[in-house]
Amino acid sequence: GNKGCITVLNTSTGRPVDSFVTHGAVRSLCFDSRGDHLFSGDDKGIVYVHRVHANGALKLLCRNLIGAMPWSLQYKAWFRAGSTRCEPLLLASCKDCTAKVFRVEGLVPPAASAATSSAGGARPGSLTLMYTVPVPCATHVVRAKFCPLLATRDSACIVTGGEDTTVTIYAMFATPPAGTTTAATEGAPATSTTEPRTAPAPTTSTTTNASTT
Repeated sequence: GNKGCITVLNTSTGRPVDSFVTHGAVRSLCFDSRGDHLFSGDDKGIVYVHRVHANGALKLLCRNLIGAMPWSLQYKAWFRAGSTRCEPLLLASCKDCTAKVFRVEGLVPPAASAATSSAGGARPGSLTLMYTVPVPCATHVVRAKFCPLLATRDSACIVTGGEDTTVTIYAMFATPPAGTTTAATEGAPATSTTEPRTAPAPTTSTTTNASTT
C-alpha cells in the first residue's frame, strides 16, 4: 500500500504469512491466471514479479523499471493457433498517458517443459517491452484492458478509453499496433473498459464504464 509494503494474509486466520518491502507506494497488483505469480507496481515505476508458493510465501524473481507508474496491471497468456506454446503478456496502464505491453520472460505452466519457455535463457520474471500505445489521460486515471476472453493470439486486442470520451481497440499483434475502432461515449471520460462474458466477437465484446470521478 502507501507504506511501500506487500503483505500476504491467510484468509482463514487473518494472520500475515509473508511480506515484501517495495521502493515506493504500491499502486497496482495482479496475479497470473494460475495464481502462481504476483505482479505489483509502485509509484517509482518499478514492477516486481514474485513467485507465490503454496503456503503463501513470496519469492522475488525480478524487479523491472518500466519508466512510469502503473495505475493498473493485467496478465494474460495467449496461445498461437494450433500450438500449445504460451506467450505470457503483462499490460500496464501508466501515469505517462500510455499503455505498455510487456512479454513476461521465463514463466511457463508448471507442467510444461523448459522447451516451451519463450525466455531463451532470460531471467524469470523479466519484462521485455513489445510496444506502447497512447492513452488520453491528463487528469483522470484510465485503465486499459486485454480483450476478448478468448486465449487465442490471433484474436487478441487491447481496449482503452480516454478523457476525450473515446474508446479505442488495438489489434495487439498487428505491426505496428494501430487503433482499429474508435467509438464516442456520452460526453464523459471513459476511464475503464469491461467485457460482457456472453459477447462472442471483439467488435461487440467491449462496453464502456464512463466516469467523471
